[in-house]
Amino acid sequence: MSILVLGATGNVGLLVLEKLLSTWTGDKVYAIVRSRDRLRQELQENPRLSCIEEPILDMGDDPLTEILQQCSACIICLGHTLSIRGVWGPPYRLVRDAVRKVHKCNTSIADTRKSPLKMVVLNTVGVSKPDGSEPRGFFEQAFIWTLSALVPPYADSIACVGYIFNTIGKDDKGTEWVIVRPDSFVDGDESAYKLSPHLETSLFAPQKTTKRNLADFMVRLAVKDKLWEEWKLQMPVITNMDG
Repeated sequence: MSILVLGATGNVGLLVLEKLLSTWTGDKVYAIVRSRDRLRQELQENPRLSCIEEPILDMGDDPLTEILQQCSACIICLGHTLSIRGVWGPPYRLVRDAVRKVHKCNTSIADTRKSPLKMVVLNTVGVSKPDGSEPRGFFEQAFIWTLSALVPPYADSIACVGYIFNTIGKDDKGTEWVIVRPDSFVDGDESAYKLSPHLETSLFAPQKTTKRNLADFMVRLAVKDKLWEEWKLQMPVITNMDG
C-alpha cells in the first residue's frame, strides 16, 4: 500500500516526506502540494514519489478518492503560512476542511477497504481533548479564548479536533486517527523523545519538541502496526526527552 502526505512542503511535512522515502519500504508516497518547486530536486526525481500540484481544497473528490484507495495511511501536516495573508486570510479552516475532505472521500470507499485508513494529524498542545479530561486553569483558559478569537489558525486547530471527535468519532468504519500534539517546535537532530496520552504541563511552561522527532513519530505511526494499535483514537503529546 501507499501513503498520502498533505503539507509535504512545510517544516514538518518535508521531514515526514524525507523520512518516508529514505526508511519506508512500501509502495508509493503521494504528496499533494501547492508548489512542487519547494521540494528539493532529488526528492522530485525520486521514482517512489508521486507529486500532485494542486491545493487540497481545490482538488476534485474523484482524483482524491482514487489516491486514497491505494493508501493505507494519510499523514496531515498542513498549517497556515506565517504571513499576514496566511494567518488572517482564507482559507480560515484549512486543516479542518482538509480532514473533512479526506474523511468524506475515504468514507465513499470504506466498504472496499481491508482495514481502516490511518489518519495521522498534526495539531498542538494548545488544544485540549474535547471530552473535558484535560482541565486548565483560569488564566490558561482566558489565554486560549483570546487566541481562538483573534488568531484563525488556532481556531482552525480547535475546529479540526472537534470534527475528528464529533464527526469521525471512535466507531467510524473506514477511518481511524491519531492527533499528534507537539509542544514548542525547535530545529535539531533526531533524539530520544517521550509520549504522553495527556497534557502534562501548562502552556506557560512549554517544553521542546524537535521537528525531526515529530516527523519520526508520525511516520512510525503510519507504518508500524503495533505502535498504531497503542495510540489510535488518542491525542498523544510528544516532547523531547531532555525537555
